[in-house]
Amino acid sequence: KSPDQRKYEYPINKLRNIGLDDVVTSHVLVLDIDMIPSQGLYEQTRSAIGMAIEARMDDDGDRGLDPKDAIVIPAFERKVDPPCKTLEDCQDLMTQDPSFMPDTISSLATCIDDKDCIVFQSDVNPEGHVDTKSEEWLGRKGQEIMKLPPIPCFHSQRYEPYIIVPWCALEANTVRRLALWSPRSPYYDERFYGYGKNKIQQIAHLRERGFTFHVMQTTGFVIHYPHPESETKEAWLDAKSSDLHKKMDRLYPQYLQELHGQYEDNYVETPLCQSKRGTRRKTSNH
Repeated sequence: KSPDQRKYEYPINKLRNIGLDDVVTSHVLVLDIDMIPSQGLYEQTRSAIGMAIEARMDDDGDRGLDPKDAIVIPAFERKVDPPCKTLEDCQDLMTQDPSFMPDTISSLATCIDDKDCIVFQSDVNPEGHVDTKSEEWLGRKGQEIMKLPPIPCFHSQRYEPYIIVPWCALEANTVRRLALWSPRSPYYDERFYGYGKNKIQQIAHLRERGFTFHVMQTTGFVIHYPHPESETKEAWLDAKSSDLHKKMDRLYPQYLQELHGQYEDNYVETPLCQSKRGTRRKTSNH
């Protein structure tokens, strides 16, 4: 294929799935390479997973056969004015100022107060992280919580947070599971490639499958490192020279219809906010 074809046919979801095939842990976080974790995020996410599991336990200490909990990690971005134009220029920002990227809750709060950081893509895609309510989340810094409250509903089908999802079977449940080696969360749909809708489709799948979404405690986050636009995104934005945008926009509503049919009898724990509670779909065995 020509270089022009290859730059917008980047198989992002296929590569994500290849990575998922090597996961051997109970939970997984799939991050884009330009998202930087804050200090101590690994231990903080382990704590969040523990709270989610604890909340599922009944009086007998049973975790349930297949808990469906997705833990949202709030996402932010570091702004640069004017934007750096080359990768080298962007990399130099850290060389010139080692504190350029906030890596703690307090340094993130300062960065936001100084208007150098914002909620990820809130200036160009406000629906993308709206239900995380990141500013309210940051305002709870220093507060101890024992339980992660669920997000009651999604205001948009464009909501696309970064999430921790269950993957390999919990050890305590393996003897009770029929498919011990089956992933506990779905793979990404490989029909989505290049740029656009490739992460939103996974969130939509989890929602239709009956997952509950929780925002992690105010201890850790991920933050986007500035860089020039990729060639794939440029192709997405250039509707005159590329049909990538049109293809992905056409595929996404078709995909949502497929999910609706696949999970027609399922109980949707996290409905769309405009839906009435009484219209949510249920299975007979919920």
